[in-house]
This record gives sequence, structure tokens and C-alpha cells, in this order.
Amino acid sequence: MNGQSTSLTDEGARHANVLVNITPVVDRKIKAMDCLQSQYYPGDLARKVIEDVNGRMGLHARMPYAEAFQTFYPDGYKHLPANEHLLKVSDTSIGDGLERMRILAGEVPYDGPPRD
Repeated sequence: MNGQSTSLTDEGARHANVLVNITPVVDRKIKAMDCLQSQYYPGDLARKVIEDVNGRMGLHARMPYAEAFQTFYPDGYKHLPANEHLLKVSDTSIGDGLERMRILAGEVPYDGPPRD
């Protein structure tokens, strides 16, 4: 949106009920954003977008980076499902969890054309 959101186009708060941990591939997403010249995302802006959007979504679930989705229809189950991610992090100390969250998108090098 290149900073041109208005009160008519603003989505407001997003309430995702599905978070996908993208931490293992966040460097690939950043490099892909570097290639989107028409979207004005290369370089520092791509890194800032990842930190802001995907970092904020991940923070809610103790993941460094997450893509957020909202299902259109509610899921139906025969039994209440277990959240594998929460089971895993429940056995992690707070110190180890915070250390794992300290990945920074800004550390992914920019290999694209020179920026203006």
C-alpha cells in the first residue's frame, strides 16, 4: 500500500486464527520481496515489513516470524485438536524462548540491484 492507507481502506486489527511459522524460510521470503521491484519492497523496506508484519504475528505465538490467516468457515472436529506448537514451547524455558525470538530480518543481505 506504500503508506497510502485511508480510513476507508484500512483493514483494522487482524484476528488470525491460523499462524504458519515462517521462521525457517524468512530469508527466502525477504529475498523474494527484494525481487518485487514493482511493489517497492526491495532492501531495507522488505526487512522492515517482515519485522513489523510477520514479527508481530509471530510474537503472539512465541514464533520469531509467522504468516497470519483467517479461515472463512470454522473448522469442525470430532475431538479437540492439540496445538503441536504450544505443546513444544510449553517445555521451553522463558530464557531459551526469548533467545530463539532474537532473529532479525535486517541481517539478511540485499543482493539486488543498487537502490536509489
